[in-house]
Amino acid sequence: MKFIWESHSLKEFNEPKLILPQGTNRVYRFIWTRSFHEKMIIRLVASEEIGTLITKTEIKQPIQYERRKKQPNTQPKLKFRVDSIQVDRSIINEFESLINNNEIWSMTNNWQPTAIHDGANWLLELKDSTHDYHMLKRHSPRDQKFREVCLFLIKLTKDSHKLEIY
Repeated sequence: MKFIWESHSLKEFNEPKLILPQGTNRVYRFIWTRSFHEKMIIRLVASEEIGTLITKTEIKQPIQYERRKKQPNTQPKLKFRVDSIQVDRSIINEFESLINNNEIWSMTNNWQPTAIHDGANWLLELKDSTHDYHMLKRHSPRDQKFREVCLFLIKLTKDSHKLEIY
């Protein structure tokens, strides 16, 4: 039950399963759902030579009302923009150094129940042939190690200078 929202987001954004495509050594995915802003998914697919950064950003739609009931239509289809850029090996090396130096592979989640608050959910997935799969989730994280890794991905995106980070 803890990941229904994120699972739904992956489906809405038509995100693939986190697998290692042939010729790929690592895949990283960051799911960022903010209370008052567009949802985003940032995926970095890295090979030995080069990487591809795919960013999917929700396009907010005006609320549609059903004419007869005068109630909001609660099932609009999500629309999103896809941006894809090539990332050179030096950027991938810097990101992977951050992951290793901040001990992301050994971090754990705190599954204590919490009240729902405004803010943002940050979910980071990592998959490689050495460590297999690891997932970390935080709500508006103050944990500097985790936050630094996710911010690195956010700053690689096309419109990072316009984003409100919380």
